[in-house]
Amino acid sequence: MWLPALLTLLLTAAAPASAPASLRERYALKLTDVTWHPDQREFRMTIRCDGTARQCSGRLSFALDVAPDDPLGVARSVRLRPRAAQRVTFRQTARAPRLLAHEEERLVEVSLGRLHGENGVTPQPSCASGTTVATDGLARAFRLVGSGLYACTPGGGRPLLLLEENDGLDATTASAVHLAGSYASFALTASFPCGQVVLFIDNLTTRREVRRVSGDALDPVHPDYPCDPSADVERSVLTPAGSLAWISGPHADGTHTVRTVDPLGTIATVDDSSSIASSSLALTVPAGSVTWLRDGALQTAPLP
Repeated sequence: MWLPALLTLLLTAAAPASAPASLRERYALKLTDVTWHPDQREFRMTIRCDGTARQCSGRLSFALDVAPDDPLGVARSVRLRPRAAQRVTFRQTARAPRLLAHEEERLVEVSLGRLHGENGVTPQPSCASGTTVATDGLARAFRLVGSGLYACTPGGGRPLLLLEENDGLDATTASAVHLAGSYASFALTASFPCGQVVLFIDNLTTRREVRRVSGDALDPVHPDYPCDPSADVERSVLTPAGSLAWISGPHADGTHTVRTVDPLGTIATVDDSSSIASSSLALTVPAGSVTWLRDGALQTAPLP
């Protein structure tokens, strides 16, 4: 989120006292440290008003810069001290999460009369936030509308952001979310310009991505784009050691493929057939192999 802040800084620096009044007013409110606290349903920020005492008093509004008439926070009356940084809190509107979810950049704006200021907003969820999408009894993965996919582990501190999501034109949404041991996995489908599926594995202890593999491509969303028609990831499983197996399909020839990746990153194709039951993939108990059905018969491959 540093690009919006840098842009604001550069534009502000480029607006000296001799600049046109409209430009000075546009960046007269210096907006920093903008955070969203979904559990408390509020936005918090630091504002410095570079105007007169009269200009720095009045009704302060808060919205996305692309939708100034659809507020993120409930407008409030303020009396800001000129050229002094002050903390300001807005109560979140009911539509705020959905408005944030529709924008990729999430650049926000405050307005006070003719004075304005912009910056990016940083979500600050807790491990109790959002809607649970996966759990293994200890760790929890949750989706926060307006932000993305997170994971929490016992004693792990703040939530780990696995993926920023949005439902705009270039929609980004995680699916096939799994938790096992110290690992989390999910599939990401990039909807524009091609439906490319990528599988991710993250270590929740080190809070780092450890693996990223192609899961196959979906059918093209537009015939003018050079996408190869292929397949979706229909099912995946994750082991506590960080190994992953998945079934993709159906391919153009009607087949499904079973692939695995081990903790060292070695990818193997273990089956490819038009007779694979796409929803049959499962881990053995105890873990050590993965099974699936082909022609109704059980198939097995090692999965450490």
